Amino acid sequence: MPKRLTPETQDSIKSALLDNRTPEDIADELGISSRTVRTYAARMIPERQKNPGGRRHIVPNDTKKYIRLLVIRVM
Repeated sequence: MPKRLTPETQDSIKSALLDNRTPEDIADELGISSRTVRTYAARMIPERQKNPGGRRHIVPNDTKKYIRLLVIRVM
């Protein structure tokens, strides 16, 4: 089982996250894995906004509604 990070390192991670720095940036500075930073971030700041992931929408929702309306009119 890996060792836990020191309280000083954990405090550094938390303060950097509160300054809206990326996990990759924090990991490079502290010499640890970005996955480790994300793990500690999930523990320390559970309400932190996460990247939703997945493919981004190419067509906006308003345009989709308009296209549906046009298709319904044609049928």
